[in-house]
Order: sequence, then C-alpha cells, then structure tokens
Amino acid sequence: GSRAKRYVQLLSPDLHPLNAPATQSQPGAASSTHQSEVSERIMELESEVAALRGAISKLAIALGQPDPLILKPTDRSEHN
Repeated sequence: GSRAKRYVQLLSPDLHPLNAPATQSQPGAASSTHQSEVSERIMELESEVAALRGAISKLAIALGQPDPLILKPTDRSEHN
C-alpha cells in the first residue's frame, strides 16, 4: 500500500543499512546486456509465431478452409 515504504524500516530495520555506501552500477553495461537479452527473446518469439502461423495454415488447408491469417484487401479496412 501507500504506507509500505514508511513501515519497511520499522518492520525490517536490517534490510537496508542506512550507513552502507551506495553502490555504483554501470548503466551502459547493464542496459546493453538487457537489450541483447530482449533482442534474443524477440527473435525466439518471432520464430515461434512463424511456426504457429505455418501450423494454422496447414490445418486450414487440411480442413479445406481458406487460410485465416491471410487478409483480403477488403478485410484490412474493417480492422482499422
């Protein structure tokens, strides 16, 4: 709640020592590592989406249905 920050020091006085020196982090290194991890995860997700799209298309064809992921030119205007 809104008072949680006020009571943290009362409930757990040793959680964050007040006289401890501040740690210096290197934001550039952390952000580039994070960005690399995010980029890798995005590539994995895009690959999974492509595989799922392929599976849906194959199922549609096997069932004799049109591919539901291919929008007709008239469908695009309806979704905007």
